[in-house]
Order: sequence, then C-alpha cells, then structure tokens
Amino acid sequence: MRKLEDINELHNIQLEMMEQFDKLCKEEGLTYFLAGGTLLGAIRHKGFIPWDDDVDLSMPRPDYEKLMSLGKNHPEKFGFLSLTQIGDGTNYPLPFAKIENTKTVIKKGDKSQGGLFIDIFPIDGYGDNKDNAKMLIRKACDSGCRIGRTFLPWSELKFKTALCKVLYILKGREKMYKDLIMNLQKNDFYKSEYIGSTFGLRCEKEIIERWTFETTIELPFEGKMFMAPKGYDQYLTQMYGNYMELPPVEKRVAPHEFDVYVK
Repeated sequence: MRKLEDINELHNIQLEMMEQFDKLCKEEGLTYFLAGGTLLGAIRHKGFIPWDDDVDLSMPRPDYEKLMSLGKNHPEKFGFLSLTQIGDGTNYPLPFAKIENTKTVIKKGDKSQGGLFIDIFPIDGYGDNKDNAKMLIRKACDSGCRIGRTFLPWSELKFKTALCKVLYILKGREKMYKDLIMNLQKNDFYKSEYIGSTFGLRCEKEIIERWTFETTIELPFEGKMFMAPKGYDQYLTQMYGNYMELPPVEKRVAPHEFDVYVK
C-alpha cells in the first residue's frame, strides 16, 4: 500500500468518490445535498476547503432510507464504494452512514479503520414548532450516540460504557436504533415547517426552515457540478455566521488525524 502524503491527492480521490455517489443517486432517483464544510467549500472556494480532509453530504430521510436499503440489497450498484451503517456487523458506532472507498485504507497508528469516507447525514422533519423541533433533535442526537457507542469493541470501552453496552444488548440495541429511526419519521420531511440534519455536529443549530432544502440547485465544485440546497445562504449563515470570511491561520487545520493508504 502507498501512503498519501499530499492533501491535494486526497482531495482528488474524494472528488472521484463524490462523482461516483452523484452518479448512483441520479441513476436511482435519490436526492442529496452538499452539506457542512463541503457546501461551505463549494461557495467560498468553488471546491474543497484547502485544509479540509473530509466530505459531508446530507439526504432527506426518505431518500436516505432508500440508500440504506440499496446498500444492503444491491451493494454492487455502488461500484468501488461501499455503505457502512450502524448494526451492519462491522462495529461501526456512528448513528449516520458512511460511504467508504474500497480502494483505500485509513489508519490511526497501527489500527485500520475502513476506507476513506464520505459522511451521509439524514435530514428529518421536526414539525412546525421551532422550540419543540430543537428539543426533538437534541433527544435524537443523544439517543443515537448512546446506542452507537455500544457497538464499539469491548476493548475500547470505559467501565461505565461497557455496563451500558451490556444493558443495551439485553434490551436489543438494533431494535432500539430501529425504533429511534421510526420515531424520527413521524414528522414528514416534506410537510414539516422545520427540518434538521439529525446527528449533525451542531445538533440544535441544525434546525432550519424546510424551504431552504426543499429545492435543489447545482453548484460548481472542483470543476464538476453537484447538488446543493437552494437556501444555502441561510443555512451557511446559521452554521458559520460570516461564512465568506476565512478563519484565523491557526485554525486552518484538518479536522481529523489519520493516515490514508491506497491499495
């Protein structure tokens, strides 16, 4: 295997992944959006934020669930990508899915952690009351993270979390997660006044008016075109404030610490 030494080479591989995912979504009629720092990069840099090392995408819950089913029943349609989600037997601990590049390997120290990935966040409907929506997304994030941590290997758990894992296994953690997802779908994405990227980093701050994500547009990204929400200005302002202003030099660092190898 060859270790990547240049972030530009990393970005080239991630761009190839984005193109493959975009192709899959168009073939299957699925809606997705550039999100988080990836959307910010599209607007501010017309591509990757120069120091960023990950890709964030989001999908309306109905499309997200179709993608989960597709990954389970027709993995061959993903090409060189693979879908990783909670409860798939891989000890994956996060309540949102990842698309991984099967031609790469991520390592932290001597430990392998799958392939180079794209985070896929579901966007759920949260009803018509903003305060209630914030409460619901906070509860969903807390529950999803607690359930997810119990899928970590025993060797990585502290005593308290290990006890929680025993309890959740006895209760049926797969069922607990399934019930959580079913509960999130009680408010229709397309009928709720407020929606939110469930399990997003900013939790309550993710709650936003549905119209911002109701219509998709295409935005240039590294010379390619990808889907984005029409209300990107309101979204980015809510997430980052004056998003066109560059952060201080000392904060222009990659959010993750890992090494990437090409097979």
